[in-house]
Amino acid sequence: MVDNGESNMINWLKKIRNIKNPQMDLGSKIGQRVVLKSVAANGKAGALITIQEQPVYIEGMERWNESLLGRKVTVEGVLRQEVIFPQVGSSSDIPVQGMSGAAFYIEDHKLL
Repeated sequence: MVDNGESNMINWLKKIRNIKNPQMDLGSKIGQRVVLKSVAANGKAGALITIQEQPVYIEGMERWNESLLGRKVTVEGVLRQEVIFPQVGSSSDIPVQGMSGAAFYIEDHKLL
């Protein structure tokens, strides 16, 4: 039997797979205004959508509104990529939670 959290994750993954996005190299779109479609999700680092298994954060949004969470959304904005969160590592043998590498995010966004 699948617990409720796991069941929600499975449903979320099914929704993402059913969204038709043209094959896009996100790296080639940095600095450009883009329109992205995916399922609204909340991560530890804030509101995000997932494009081709890559999280794309929505600048300035800590969380999606409950009415949009888990639903298909279309977001337009300028795609950026930067190191915006602390890097994963350790300091003095104390584990530090963070993110490795640069993250994609959408700035100057609007929901369509």
